[in-house]
Amino acid sequence: MDETFYHTLRVGMPPAGDVGFGIDRLLIILTDSSDIIEVIPFSTYHESQKSN
Repeated sequence: MDETFYHTLRVGMPPAGDVGFGIDRLLIILTDSSDIIEVIPFSTYHESQKSN
């Protein structure tokens, strides 16, 4: 096991096994978007990289 990771768990790292529901996922649901790129305001993803 990685000693650094073990140390961070011992000194108070937040739980790492839970489910996190971010604001971007919530925006996908609220705006009925089909892709996360549509709701991320400062994405480095370019339209030319889209496969559709």
